[in-house]
Amino acid sequence: MNFDKYSRSSFEKLNPKEARALADEVQELVQLELDKSIKDAFTKIIEKFNSVGHNLTIYDESPGDFAYRDSDGFRLAVDTVISSGFRDAVDDVT
Repeated sequence: MNFDKYSRSSFEKLNPKEARALADEVQELVQLELDKSIKDAFTKIIEKFNSVGHNLTIYDESPGDFAYRDSDGFRLAVDTVISSGFRDAVDDVT
């Protein structure tokens, strides 16, 4: 991740819509970076549940979300939300 691209001075040079777009990009990149660690840690937890009789398998995976379930109805999921913004950054509300 090129942190220079997301420096304070980079944000300060942008108009509000451009700043919102850059903040959105930060959210996506941080989420993808964290997903690596979260998935590894969550997989270890799933393995522990499976070692005590469950048979959890993944049924939904997307950035920030990992969901497992087994045939007896037991479910376990993790959902993460990354938020980023900069002063005056706005969404296009047209």
